[in-house]
Amino acid sequence: MADGRRWRAVGVASALVGLAVAGMAARGMVSLRADPLAAQPFVDMGMAALQAGQMARANSLLAEAERRDPHDLAPRVGRVAMAAQTGSLRLVGSRLENVALLDADTAAKMAQRLAARVPGPEEAGDLARALGHAPGLAAATLAGMGGAARDGGVVSAFVGALPPKVLHDPELRRVAAIEFARLRDYVRARAFWPGPNGVGPVYSPDFADLSAPPPFGWQVMQSPAGAAEKDPQGGVALSAYGRDSGVLLGQMLTLAPGAWRIGLTYQALSPQGGVMALRLRCVDDGAVINEKPLEGGDGERVTGFVAQVPPERCEGQWLEVVARPVDGQAHQDLRALRMKVAR
Repeated sequence: MADGRRWRAVGVASALVGLAVAGMAARGMVSLRADPLAAQPFVDMGMAALQAGQMARANSLLAEAERRDPHDLAPRVGRVAMAAQTGSLRLVGSRLENVALLDADTAAKMAQRLAARVPGPEEAGDLARALGHAPGLAAATLAGMGGAARDGGVVSAFVGALPPKVLHDPELRRVAAIEFARLRDYVRARAFWPGPNGVGPVYSPDFADLSAPPPFGWQVMQSPAGAAEKDPQGGVALSAYGRDSGVLLGQMLTLAPGAWRIGLTYQALSPQGGVMALRLRCVDDGAVINEKPLEGGDGERVTGFVAQVPPERCEGQWLEVVARPVDGQAHQDLRALRMKVAR
């Protein structure tokens, strides 16, 4: 970006300086007189110059600190903040990669802070081009856009400007699928999802694959409401405690409007029923399309319902097994064996 004024105006540098200052907080003061070869005095003076807006001085001091101690993270973080202050996104990208060589987690946090403050689509595209050699940082930036609830224009511009080699990175594709699903762009979410698309309305209906990423792979959850985990005998073992409501097992679908038959084959493992339910609901507004309590007992059971997917505001749906609170906090256990979704 030739003119970095809009970028500087949003206070990106001040957000990043905080990370560098925090990293210096536990360091004791060291004078050049006490240790003429020390890097820390140059870090301290460089950060003070950066906070005072003295860019040239800050750059030379932090560069000297980095030269004296190539393993010190603070001067590298400070130089990213300085690059953001100048408005040079290309320089921000290269210096973020420099930070990532020492500490990938800190670099990812900085990328997420940048993502939360990108002014608009134009700057988002510039940032994507600046991170064109760093798939991990691009994925962290995209995740930061989701955490900051950035709009579709910013996210689309960022993803659209990434080079092909970054777009093929599995982690980037996983985050992009989640982001586009958040934005209700289910076509692009499906296109980026790194799992096998085109295998039917529900992925892994026999629960054989619980490793496929969200949102279109099975998500098994644990909470005060209950727990779900892969069963060694096959399927998914589910327990609901009867105290709270919560999702135990879920997958996002993209069913076309119309009538669908939803079915679950399961093995009942406790006499109590009704503490769990099979449910289909719209992603957009959370409206429940249909649900059915799961009976208790002993042995294999088949249950289900017909769900009428509405033509509007329901392009994505959550297929779930949920826990429900009941009187007496009754407990229900079962083993989910097969899920069926068909016209």
